[in-house]
Amino acid sequence: MLNFERVQQLRTGGPVSKPIAAATTGYTSEMSKRPPTPRKNDQQCPRPQDDSQNSGVHPSVVPPTPRNTENTKDSKTVSPPWWKRVGFKSFLEIVGLLAGIGYAIVTYCQWRDLRHNFELEQRAWIKVDYPEFGHSPPSVPVTVKFINVGKSPALRIGASTVVEIVDNRKEPSFLDFPKRNSGMFVSLIFPTENIEYAAELFNGNTAQAVPRELTASEVESLLKGDSYMAVYGSVMYSDQFGTHWTRFCNWKVFATTQIEKPRVFGVVRAAACTAFNETGDGAAGYMNPGLFRTQIK
Repeated sequence: MLNFERVQQLRTGGPVSKPIAAATTGYTSEMSKRPPTPRKNDQQCPRPQDDSQNSGVHPSVVPPTPRNTENTKDSKTVSPPWWKRVGFKSFLEIVGLLAGIGYAIVTYCQWRDLRHNFELEQRAWIKVDYPEFGHSPPSVPVTVKFINVGKSPALRIGASTVVEIVDNRKEPSFLDFPKRNSGMFVSLIFPTENIEYAAELFNGNTAQAVPRELTASEVESLLKGDSYMAVYGSVMYSDQFGTHWTRFCNWKVFATTQIEKPRVFGVVRAAACTAFNETGDGAAGYMNPGLFRTQIK
């Protein structure tokens, strides 16, 4: 046991007071009277980590705070943009495929236009002319000329022509299938060449109708301007590019002075005749089906 009085003297640098010494002496004597107690085993308290391992409960892991605090969704549930999912290489392949398809379409359109322009330039074209039509006094038949102004030979040429005396207040009848008309068929017309034939005036639109001359009353009506003469029809032909047709119509007023009726001189209802002129491909829109015994292809 320590001598408390000596310790007290060393600390204070003087003699220890009697009450303190008595108290200290009593304390030491009291401690000496107590029986010794056995020493307990020095067992360490379990650490928090050991408790968690023994209990089987794992500590919760707190995820780090996202950089963008406004978007609190899990990054695994957010789908990336399509260009990131596809990949740069696949994206270039798709762009190249679309560009190839677009180039093929443009090339096909250009080829089709070039082919069409080539056909228009190289094909056969039949032009219709009327060399003596309109000479006074009026007369029939009317000479019709077909000229090949194209660059290819015209094959299997067939024509159907009608001559009609029309009232100046009316338009030509343009019969869909005239039973009596002046027909012509030739096998070949070379470029720059032509062929002529006479278009007759018939005494009716029947199978028994025959060609005739103008009557005196018709000539007088034409000279007064009460009527006019119209020549119209169609011609169909073919070449190496296919079948083509030309519709034609021409009209003539033979009046030379304004007689009797107060009207504008030379005005007739012939606008439909002008609009009848047209060209096209395939079967002719105006053709006598009984004119040809040979099918035109």
